Amino acid sequence: MPMNKAKLFSILLAALFTFNLTACASDASDDIVTETGTTVPETKIELSDADSRQLVSDDLETVDFGGREFNILSRTNFTYEFDAEQTGDIVDDAVYNRNRTVEERFNVDIITHAYGEGNAANVLEVSDKSILAGDDAYQLISAYTYLAATGSTNGNYMNWYEMPHINFDKPWWAKGFIEAASIHDTVFIATGDLSLLYNEVTLAMLFNKELADELQIDNLYDTVRDGEWTFDKLIEYSALAANDLNGDGIMDQNDRWGLGINTYTHIDCFLYAFEVPVVEKISEGIPEMVINSEKMISVLDKVYSFLIDSGDVFVYEHPTDSFEPGMFESGKGLFMTTWLGNCANLREMDADFGIIPYPKWDESQEHYSTYYLDRTSSFLVPVIADVEFVGTITEVMAAESYKQVIPAFYETALLTKFTRDNESQEMIELILSNVKFDFGNIYTHTIAGGGSGPGHLLRLCILNKNKDFASVYASNEAKFQSNLDKLIEKFIEE
Repeated sequence: MPMNKAKLFSILLAALFTFNLTACASDASDDIVTETGTTVPETKIELSDADSRQLVSDDLETVDFGGREFNILSRTNFTYEFDAEQTGDIVDDAVYNRNRTVEERFNVDIITHAYGEGNAANVLEVSDKSILAGDDAYQLISAYTYLAATGSTNGNYMNWYEMPHINFDKPWWAKGFIEAASIHDTVFIATGDLSLLYNEVTLAMLFNKELADELQIDNLYDTVRDGEWTFDKLIEYSALAANDLNGDGIMDQNDRWGLGINTYTHIDCFLYAFEVPVVEKISEGIPEMVINSEKMISVLDKVYSFLIDSGDVFVYEHPTDSFEPGMFESGKGLFMTTWLGNCANLREMDADFGIIPYPKWDESQEHYSTYYLDRTSSFLVPVIADVEFVGTITEVMAAESYKQVIPAFYETALLTKFTRDNESQEMIELILSNVKFDFGNIYTHTIAGGGSGPGHLLRLCILNKNKDFASVYASNEAKFQSNLDKLIEKFIEE
């Protein structure tokens, strides 16, 4: 009996969707025989990352919330994570479209409220007052991670594990961060793709490609790929680059340096790059201080010798920058520590630069690891919130960020605007796949009782030119342990 056109079309369509987009042949044993006896090779579609993301379900039922407001409280300079207009910029448009998708599906109105200026504006000052007044003014709080961690245990914020519709197994949540910030089944802060900053402020190193070629340094990308990019290599190449250009016997901003680094989180990052834990959950999941170790003492000794004694490193006392303005751009440094988003500020640099991870401690270390700047947005939910409403909208916003915003940011902004070669794009993927989180750093201000805590001891030793880590730790140990014990109690009481 002849086949009708509709049936033929359906078979051809099925064949089309099983065709391998990469044109790789299948084994004959995997062939499909259609109703007409035609053999069609069975192959798999290789979807792009953006398309694959669309297939991940948020597992949420659509609910009509009747035009209800969903209010987000954010630091003023980071409201772009949650609110944007259509400007033609791909990331702005993606944020705008994400919000419209959520608003239209659930009939809600997403509103962003700005507070304060600067990275460390304490939005919890506002949210705490709102919660105590019982006015339910904000449904989601976005805050500076260290302050969010410190303020989250005061009884005003929900345990995320008790929030309905929140699924931390989904790829839009930073599972490593959430597990690090948890004790047992309690966590008060969370982050992930809902925060653009989560990817943007991850730490890396830049290198001047022209200067590396001039110094006849091996291809650094290959060095990374071969697992040979170690701290010893950084020390060796920095010594090659450092040069008193004007011959005045004084190394300053007019000379050439091996590395430029700031005295804050960029030094902290060596702990995570070298996989030195601050706190570990060793017994029954309870955090224990472990930073006072033989490896930590070795790391301080070697980092101190490199940063302070070698004369090859420009150590810049600045919260974000690693060189004085213009130095790296004008060839005054071979390497520079930075956060990934800062690469956009180097678009006018004439010389090519590349992006690589922080080095490993030695070749026996399995992975290249890194850390993120504490300006990352972490999220909290007030205890007076309607958890069904807040859980639903937060989860779907995070899911749509994963599907719409992150592909726009990652593939277009991060990999195109911020880089100059395909190798750097490969390096960014490597860097973002190995971000380290540590309870002792997330809660370092809490454990310190304000100010610098155990996660900052490496930088403090460098700044104070003190190589005796054991004595520095001993002078703070009782305070740190007491505050850690009190913090643990707040989690367990929950």
